[in-house]
Amino acid sequence: MKLLIAFAVLLVGTNANILHAPSPVPSVPVQQYSFSELSRSAEELGKQIAQNQNDARFIEGIIADILQLIIDQIVKAELDPLEVDDLEFRYRLPVTNLLNIDAVAEDIVLAGVSNIVINRVSYSIFTNRIIVDIALPRISAAIGDSGLGVTVFGGSLNASLRGSIDIVELRVQTDVRISLSITGGISIRSVDVDVTVRDIVSNFALVIQNTDYSELLNNLLGVWIPNKISTFKSDIIELAEYIALVVIDRIQNPPEVPDTGCLRNK
Repeated sequence: MKLLIAFAVLLVGTNANILHAPSPVPSVPVQQYSFSELSRSAEELGKQIAQNQNDARFIEGIIADILQLIIDQIVKAELDPLEVDDLEFRYRLPVTNLLNIDAVAEDIVLAGVSNIVINRVSYSIFTNRIIVDIALPRISAAIGDSGLGVTVFGGSLNASLRGSIDIVELRVQTDVRISLSITGGISIRSVDVDVTVRDIVSNFALVIQNTDYSELLNNLLGVWIPNKISTFKSDIIELAEYIALVVIDRIQNPPEVPDTGCLRNK
């Protein structure tokens, strides 16, 4: 949830009008946002919640609008579907032929990242508790014909890859308790996060040096990795929350010197 709040604050900064009332999400122009600008947006968001903390539907509407804005921004940035006709990479060592690398990938497609289903958004005026339950039914990635050729010290390596992978029913459920100061500041008292994936379906064809490794790759992506994610789920969530806390702290306490690495929102 901390990660969602950080991302939401960034997107809310694109249009402060969304904080005045739940409404259809407006078109957002391409801009750059510094951490100081995000800090002002976070402060404004806190004031709106503080001023309307007895109106649960109003706050739920703000959160729902933020989620819809995320969806619209992904589509506006042409990230869903993301389609790349071909990619090429070539490298040669100067003067000699000790190392040559040629890589080509065609028909790359990523789809489904904006298809966010909002299962539940609720806010309790008595406990300052925010519950958000969202899901992505299917995220699909596919690649057409691709190849890799490497020559090093006279030896050669050749590989080819094509196929697809689907992440089925990625679901994120968050339960966050916040504290509001009289000045409109927001602090997080506690957070519970649950992330589940129903299935990962891998259907790749991989050939290296004329040997078929498709079964090995599909087993790695579709079985081994999901098992490891399940085994280390608490550690993964803890890491994600730590990163989110760093981002939130940077937003709430922006550096005095202007950050040259501004976040770009397309």
